[in-house]
Amino acid sequence: MNSDLLQQFRPSQVINWDDNTKRLILLGSLNDQCGILILQKKPFEKEVQQLAFDQAVQYFHNDIYTKYNCQMLSDIDCELICPANQVHIDKYSKSDSVIIEETYDMYKQSQIIQMPLDWVYNILEKKKEVENIVFENQTFLILKDYVFVNSQSLDDLHLLALPFQRDIKSLRDLNQDHVAMLEEMYTEGLKIISEKYQLESKFVKVFVHYLPSFYHFHVHFTHSSQMGQAFRDIPLLQVIQNIKLKSNYYQSQELIRPDLTYEFYKLNHNIQKIFILMQNKFVQKGISEIQKYAKALLGNKNYVQKKLAQDPDYFTKLAKGQNPKYLLIGCSDSRAPPNELTETDPGEIFIHRNIANVVNMTDLNLNCVIQYAVEHLKVHNIIIMGHTYCGGVKAAMQQDSVGGLLDLWLNNIKHVYEKNQHLVNQFENENDRVACLSSLNVREQVLNMWKNPIVQKSWEVGHPVMVHGWLFRVETGYIEELQLDENIPESLSDVFRLNFKSAQQTAQGQQSKQNDDQLALPSLNSQKFQQMQSKLVTEFRKYSNHSQDCNHQMVNQISGILQNDPHFKKENK
Repeated sequence: MNSDLLQQFRPSQVINWDDNTKRLILLGSLNDQCGILILQKKPFEKEVQQLAFDQAVQYFHNDIYTKYNCQMLSDIDCELICPANQVHIDKYSKSDSVIIEETYDMYKQSQIIQMPLDWVYNILEKKKEVENIVFENQTFLILKDYVFVNSQSLDDLHLLALPFQRDIKSLRDLNQDHVAMLEEMYTEGLKIISEKYQLESKFVKVFVHYLPSFYHFHVHFTHSSQMGQAFRDIPLLQVIQNIKLKSNYYQSQELIRPDLTYEFYKLNHNIQKIFILMQNKFVQKGISEIQKYAKALLGNKNYVQKKLAQDPDYFTKLAKGQNPKYLLIGCSDSRAPPNELTETDPGEIFIHRNIANVVNMTDLNLNCVIQYAVEHLKVHNIIIMGHTYCGGVKAAMQQDSVGGLLDLWLNNIKHVYEKNQHLVNQFENENDRVACLSSLNVREQVLNMWKNPIVQKSWEVGHPVMVHGWLFRVETGYIEELQLDENIPESLSDVFRLNFKSAQQTAQGQQSKQNDDQLALPSLNSQKFQQMQSKLVTEFRKYSNHSQDCNHQMVNQISGILQNDPHFKKENK
């Protein structure tokens, strides 16, 4: 800086100061032009120096501690901006801030106050700072920041990458078209630092600022020891990753950052000046998610207190074991919690959930659940529960891929849709079509459950299992019991109907006609139990339509009907 210009500067007022960074900003004039002078104390040299303390004045002493005022030691770095306009004054003046969430529309529609960028264009056009350029290609150049130019220490490393393209003002303007340039900036910047300054990449921070200090997109390369402004620093690799995931990522996101900045928008509202305190979006979302997580744990504490208030021994009893009466195969959708929908307590329903409540014959997880429920917990009722507004069902009706394993899983439902398009597509409303296919899907999964060897074997060994279909209507809260074909077990294709050998029969083999007859007996039992289920369910529904009492009279009436049924008379002779 020309010292003559500095001596001619006439300060008029202090417009900003920062005790932490030891910076003072003065507003004044220079040759009748408005100017700003930025004074910054420089750090001490990192080597032993000969010091003189003849001007030191003691102002504090206590035991072994003494403090002095010394008029020496630290140089002052000066930056003069002249002529300075109102934008410069707004930028460097200390002011209050309010919190706003900046949308892309606000970024584009509001009048962005731009500082002059002639100094940037001077660099790009090689009119200034040519000696500081360390790399250049057809897309961008990399140069030493002015702070690093005057330093001999790698701790002060600071390079800037500037694209020649002038319409990229900030990361808000980045999209998929810029990924190649950003990746090349990252690679070439680290390569230059490694070759020219012998600094490994693990000691280099590569980032962009938002809000930026000036509106021509640029990337910073600094030493990892520099504290910087973590609330403004966005790693370049993170920017690249976000754009790869979604090309218009920075046009679709709200950016909220804790950054005191100069007047940024001229909005046509009562507020004349809005200063932005931008908070890192990821930090804010992280805090929000942690709060939700903590809410779940707090909910558990409230649940425990509520249960103990009702019964001090509740959890002691619960720990003794479970005795569920039902196995429920439901959808993973968070809107369809089985216990809450049926007002049942823990221990009453054995539950398995997956996307769109699919009974897949090759699903080892599901089959282990069925086997444990039927053979060990001895449940007599299996419920397949679907629901309206099911995302899995809706996705299965569309041709757009949802990716990877999900596409394979949804094929289970696509097969149902393929067979029943004439029924589903008769509805004009999409939600009605989804509800129709959800109902048909439940029916298909009930049929799949009947085909399951574990369920079939339960009938053979005298432990009959009933299979039911439910449709939970999210829009009303009610569960609809689907009227299924009562003859499903009896009409099951011979292709899927299995015969089982007992352990004793397996050991003896097929040695006699008597053994052959014994092998046929379980099949008769199976038919008897299947008919019993159908009859029981039918008569129970008829009876329950006329009476709300489930008592001895109802049991006797249904029992009498079964005893008079010719099928059961024949089987019991």
